[in-house]
Amino acid sequence: MNDKKNQLTSRIHNTFDINGISPLADYSSVLDIVRKPRTQFIREHKPALGRKSEKIYDLAQGYANQIRRIFRKNTLTQTIQKNTLSRGSHNIQGLMKNGPTWQNLFQDDWNNYCLSSAPEANDSPVSYLCWLYNQALSFETQMGDSNIISLASRRPDLPNLMLDDNAINQVIPSLQLVNEVLELAVKDYIEVLDPDSTVDETLAVTRYPTLLPYHYPHQQTLLSLEADSESLQDVIKKSDITWPWFVKENLLQGNAEMAWQLGSNLAPEQQTIVTEADNSTVSVFSIAGYS
Repeated sequence: MNDKKNQLTSRIHNTFDINGISPLADYSSVLDIVRKPRTQFIREHKPALGRKSEKIYDLAQGYANQIRRIFRKNTLTQTIQKNTLSRGSHNIQGLMKNGPTWQNLFQDDWNNYCLSSAPEANDSPVSYLCWLYNQALSFETQMGDSNIISLASRRPDLPNLMLDDNAINQVIPSLQLVNEVLELAVKDYIEVLDPDSTVDETLAVTRYPTLLPYHYPHQQTLLSLEADSESLQDVIKKSDITWPWFVKENLLQGNAEMAWQLGSNLAPEQQTIVTEADNSTVSVFSIAGYS
């Protein structure tokens, strides 16, 4: 069969007189040619082959169909002959106690089968996701060098995802997935900006004109306490016998300072913004439209 495919490839070269053209040197058989979509093959080889690229693909498609019919015919003939010989040599076995079974009739290799619910099944969610991923990459390849936003830039985490039984049965909140994707998108930028800092550490000290810094551990603590209708200050009240701290003479030192810090529910960098000197040259009232 391999010799037949190589002969057909050589016949295509001779038919269109392209023996000296290198673009088709990478195709060892007509099956390699038709494995690509017609439009993609024409787009890749039209600069070198011109209008011949369309005729070459159509001729290769015809040869591939002939190979397929010959393969099916030979396979069917061999199967019929094998079953005929098998029945002829085991006629007496059908009358015995250990008669014909599915295994000795069909010779199935059960190692090649799996449960329909298994991740490796060809109709499982994993198989469907892999098909979607490969289809998206195929579409990008067909688009060529057009101005597109590639899947690798939008979801760089997809190639590294482990698709197993635990992954397809695990329920993950959408917010967590969004945070992980966004964190992965900015991680490279932060590593260039400050190699020793993490995403959470950078966000905790990053200021915006209308947004306070986002301190992830502090926010997680506040949300956990809020679920029980508690606050950081309330926790200290109930656990420290020396409370209240703020009745001391100096309210800006020691535990007294910590008391108003906990009561503010502000993260460390947010407290710095509130307490630092004003370096703005524009009045807040002017921004708000007040005279």
